Amino acid sequence: MTRESGRKPVVNFFVKKPQQIGLALRIVGIVALTTMVSTGIILLLYYLRNKNVLFYEMHESGELSAHNFLSVLMPALIVSMTVNVIVAFCIGLYASRKYAVPIFKLEKWAMQVKNGVLTEKLRFREKRELAELMTDFNEMGEELRGKFKTIRDTINALPDEVKTDDRIATVSQIVSSLKLDE
Repeated sequence: MTRESGRKPVVNFFVKKPQQIGLALRIVGIVALTTMVSTGIILLLYYLRNKNVLFYEMHESGELSAHNFLSVLMPALIVSMTVNVIVAFCIGLYASRKYAVPIFKLEKWAMQVKNGVLTEKLRFREKRELAELMTDFNEMGEELRGKFKTIRDTINALPDEVKTDDRIATVSQIVSSLKLDE
């Protein structure tokens, strides 16, 4: 948008909070699910190879003791899953903001156009990813502005006695309510 306000990235982090949190939680869910699936696969492969979930350890005294494979593997998997979920949540919040801010700006731009402000430009900092979309919307705004200017100029060129026609007066009133000039 053309009007830039002071940047407050931390304060303004949540632009569309419900959507951003929802996306972050979906990413966390996917990471948690994939971690559990990979844990299950590891356990299944160990069981298929050894036909049980026990492993044996020989002590210095020559004593042989059985240990459950899960008791060794689970603490590492729990730590791994916790770290994965925290990292996934952070990535989810970052990624969600990359989608939420452009959507928010599009909504603001659409509201300006709806209110008749056709001079407003759409601008994204993420130029590379959204450049084509930004260009198309700005060209659409320019196209609309040009058409309404043509209508305004055509109405202004009409003789005064024609301008009193109710239909032309209505069109003239609509066009005059639009912000067409910067």
